[in-house]
Amino acid sequence: MPRYELDGEPWQIEQIGKQLEITSGGRTSVRTFVTAEQAAAQLAKLVEEHTLAGYVPMPRDPRHAELELAIANDPENPQSYSVFADWLQSQGDPRGNVMAIAIAAEQRGEDDRAFAKELKKNIHDLLGPLATMAVPERGAREGDPSVFAWRFGVIHGAYLHADRQKPIDRALDQILRHASGRFLVELTLVQNDRLQDAIDLLVRRAPTSLRGLRVWQASNAKLGELWAALPRLRRVSLSGHALALGRFELPDLERFELVDSQMPAASARGLVTAPFPLLEQLRLDFGSGYTTGDASIDDIFELLARRDLPRLHQLALVRTRYIREVVLELTQSPLAGQLEQIDLSHNQMVDANALELARRRANFPRLTNLDVTGNKLTERGLVALVDAFPNVRSVRQEP
Repeated sequence: MPRYELDGEPWQIEQIGKQLEITSGGRTSVRTFVTAEQAAAQLAKLVEEHTLAGYVPMPRDPRHAELELAIANDPENPQSYSVFADWLQSQGDPRGNVMAIAIAAEQRGEDDRAFAKELKKNIHDLLGPLATMAVPERGAREGDPSVFAWRFGVIHGAYLHADRQKPIDRALDQILRHASGRFLVELTLVQNDRLQDAIDLLVRRAPTSLRGLRVWQASNAKLGELWAALPRLRRVSLSGHALALGRFELPDLERFELVDSQMPAASARGLVTAPFPLLEQLRLDFGSGYTTGDASIDDIFELLARRDLPRLHQLALVRTRYIREVVLELTQSPLAGQLEQIDLSHNQMVDANALELARRRANFPRLTNLDVTGNKLTERGLVALVDAFPNVRSVRQEP
């Protein structure tokens, strides 16, 4: 039965011979006409009226709870998608064939030309009302991220910018409601306008397939409820000012980045105490400028003293404003022996700090990459680091 929606309210209409079956407000009614031609004329009229009123056509959407749950539990495994695609094909849904084409192309290591062709041919079923989001806006710059990233024939990632997809919370709601957005794995939300509304919507809708979340250019956003709603996140990147992390517990988290020039003390304390059994990469950036928030560098030192981060091998401490103390604490940290990459860029590091780090080279037996970009090192400090560590990145030293 063809289905239309306006602000989440469905309206469905189908012609069966001389009859029209109409479903609205949860109730179904049947209207009978003298001829099938009269029924068809009335159907066209009602569809036109509802379209002018703002209703948009929705794709066919057969559901299979067990197969969908299998995808949500392992959303980066093509096998579950393949089984679901077979089932959709058995239901006569064109999405099944498109998914099968995309899965096969990826397994062969081919590009997505075949999928792009099928996407264009089945635009109504694969995108429907989302199609307008997928078209680059006038004035879009080369290199701007695409709104949708496709994989396995579904929307794998979505990049929503509040200045372009207005309002951002409604755009997110449309994606999460749509059949192609049901298995969203990566989501990026950018810019502050109605961003909190989008975050609150994400808490309510909580897509179980989501594994990666980026919230950028946010100010005073309250993020605490996200973590309980999305406990299976593996990758989180946050950037902005005065971000309220709340109780930060993500047992599956592998990569975490926080850039906050006004980091609240509560957020820093939350990181110090949060369980991170699987954390591999951690980046903390205190942002540029003179405003630093009320987080204490002592919280960072407490984090460096933890002995319960067994998988952490990449650490970035950027723009800390306390590089002398950071170097001393880092060289004595229990983490030093397991770190493979360290980023100390933009820290006002001088030669004395570099010499101290090089002198304690033995404390970093696994370290292969050190980044000291954007500091104040002279040739003396740089030579000491290059002699001590295998790979040193040191571009744009300040005078």
